[in-house]
Amino acid sequence: MPILLVVINLAFGVYPRRSELIAVCVGLAGVVMLTQGAGIHGSPAGLLAIALATSGWALGSVLSQRMFTLAPGATGFASELLCGGVALLAMSAMRGESCTGLLSRVPGRHGCISWCLVR
Repeated sequence: MPILLVVINLAFGVYPRRSELIAVCVGLAGVVMLTQGAGIHGSPAGLLAIALATSGWALGSVLSQRMFTLAPGATGFASELLCGGVALLAMSAMRGESCTGLLSRVPGRHGCISWCLVR
């Protein structure tokens, strides 16, 4: 993730300081050391999912600082969460998933709803 942040920031003309580059290199060396050995295996689909997730997170982090500033305070984070929820709902709909009867399967849903209302 930090390497992606450095690369994306370069596209905006923001160059990392020497200390930041050293920190990124130390982190990369740590990841390489942790992944050495015969006990770590992964699927290509899982690797792709992780790569897309971290790339999206890095891009969103840079864009929120450079182009799309968030609303102040918790409102900005809430808007990010709402946009993420809408994106997940859209992907779910594209896959043909349905939510019929979802709340009927959740135990204690009335307590959950009342807790949200009291809060």
